[in-house]
Amino acid sequence: MGDMLANIAVNAASNYNNLDKKMQKLKRKLEHLNSQEADTVDRLRVEERDPQKKRKGVVQYWLNEVASKKNEFESLETEVNQNCRSIWRVNLAKRADEMIKEVTELIDQGTFSEGVVLDISETIEEKFVNAEWKGHTFKENFQTIWTCLLDNEVFRIGVYGMGGVGKTTLAQCIYNKLKNETLFCGNIFWIVVSQDLNIHKLQNDIGKALNLDLSHEDDEHKRAAKLGWALKRKKRFVLMLDDVWTPFSLQKIGISPPLYGSKMIVISRSLEVCRKMECQRYLKVEVLSDEEAWNLFMNKLSCGKRLPPKVEEIAREVVKKCAGLPLAIITMAGSLRGVVDIHDWRDALEESCVG
Repeated sequence: MGDMLANIAVNAASNYNNLDKKMQKLKRKLEHLNSQEADTVDRLRVEERDPQKKRKGVVQYWLNEVASKKNEFESLETEVNQNCRSIWRVNLAKRADEMIKEVTELIDQGTFSEGVVLDISETIEEKFVNAEWKGHTFKENFQTIWTCLLDNEVFRIGVYGMGGVGKTTLAQCIYNKLKNETLFCGNIFWIVVSQDLNIHKLQNDIGKALNLDLSHEDDEHKRAAKLGWALKRKKRFVLMLDDVWTPFSLQKIGISPPLYGSKMIVISRSLEVCRKMECQRYLKVEVLSDEEAWNLFMNKLSCGKRLPPKVEEIAREVVKKCAGLPLAIITMAGSLRGVVDIHDWRDALEESCVG
């Protein structure tokens, strides 16, 4: 106990006496960071003259952190100048130590060896083609997922619901929006897992999305290590796994525990699969309400134009048989587009069923 108290006393005395030296070291670090910030701003000024370029989200995030750290230093410096009591100097010395580490990390992060801007033409390629019609429920679900993507405490999001309910369409719209945002530097990867889970194929698909050639490596563990390295280099990314039927180990394919700035969206019919994939937030995509189902049907059938009363009566029965499933509704509307004979509508009602 005596030795422990003696060590504490020695450390406190050291902190008291070395506060000024630590502040000088911190100040030198900040001067380095300021120079780095000025160089980055100059790079951006030149690059952003091209209308086809826009700054990466990670660069803007870094600039914001630098500004915050400079304000924090000014506050600390003021406190150091105003306080001469031993207890305060000891605490301020600890804060200076912490800030030295944080500024050093910002210096390391601010090299941006892969560039500071994105090519806008690259961010809009490979977008999914989706229906223009979007109902109230869809917009609510979209906003729920988007809020999770902005939450720094959420790394894995599960989207689940029965087949044909619109999970993939919703996720594809999220993908499209992300491709036009700088939030994740354009690193948005869409991978279809499918019912017959194959780890080797899944690794190949992810590798292809990362421009990583795994064809010459057969060992599963080495492939996983290479994928993990490639993902870490991206720093900020969203990995979207569609049509997941069976849970699997993320480490097995090369995805290590959540990296700060990375997100994963698991799209499955099963809540249990999402849970076993360690998702932190879940969104159940429900079937459409009667009103939304009808609006979707009419939008796809005739862009909302009214039907004759007798035909509308049958049409509403047809829509009910689709059980609120967008895929079934869109398919049925497509097959009936241009049909005017009431007998054909009756035949469609008799034949219609939920797939």
